[in-house]
Amino acid sequence: MSDSTLTMRELYDLCQRQEVWISGMERVVTRHVVRCVSKDGDTAMVLWQDLPGDPAAARKAVADELAWCRANVKSLNWKVYGHDLPGELGGWLQAEGGEPEDRSVLHMAHIPGLLQKLAARRASAVARMPPTLRAGYSRAQILSAQATWINVWPESADEQALWGEVYASEADRWNAEAAKTGDQDPGTCFWTAHAAADPDPTIGAGYAIHGPPANAQDPKPNRPIALLCGGAVRESARGQGAYSALLAARTRWAAERGAEYMAIEASPMSAPIVQSLGFAPITPLVFYKFDF
Repeated sequence: MSDSTLTMRELYDLCQRQEVWISGMERVVTRHVVRCVSKDGDTAMVLWQDLPGDPAAARKAVADELAWCRANVKSLNWKVYGHDLPGELGGWLQAEGGEPEDRSVLHMAHIPGLLQKLAARRASAVARMPPTLRAGYSRAQILSAQATWINVWPESADEQALWGEVYASEADRWNAEAAKTGDQDPGTCFWTAHAAADPDPTIGAGYAIHGPPANAQDPKPNRPIALLCGGAVRESARGQGAYSALLAARTRWAAERGAEYMAIEASPMSAPIVQSLGFAPITPLVFYKFDF
């Protein structure tokens, strides 16, 4: 592993795991984990763990966290990265009933270089009608994006609906509060791509997180990493530039907010695309899903 890759991994662990911020969720720091819980109390995510060096004590800490989740939430996603210790953690979670899902590889890129490569790709593209992009943070925009995700990943339609409602409810809350305070930046934005000739339905979608929300006191939060999420294009619309357009729009948004790096949990389908743009593979990861 190169020094730059190690530095990016350490930065990611700090900003996106230990000090994580997710719209619509409350961050809870315990002795051994960082847990995020949806504001309705139904869903939890464990994004960081600092377990004891003794294997028996480490396994007990895992069991204690699972016991809390079983007693307090309906579902849990425990995110395990390839460099996490102990190496047996994934096996312990699976033995406790966790289903490994969404295997991917974390990739990161420095924003200035990424924007240059995206611009070069757009300039060299075969002439075609570019997709129209819409961006926003509202229930309607989130549900429009959700329609694409359900089309691309029908096997997880129920989970897409659950998370869509979590984000849509948080957007309702934030917009209602922003109407009173005048805040204009929620720290999360959703994009949809539409064919120029037929704007409905959406042909692609994605969102980006660079929180917490900005406000008059903190107009550019000191968060060096923005996270790319949910990038997907309907099969019938692939090869038309929608994925790159969505990626470019989200990267420009993050750059304007002061981010230095983009991070993406790339699936086997998207990994070759992002690597061709200069994203470096950092570490594999997998979610362990529990339904209680």
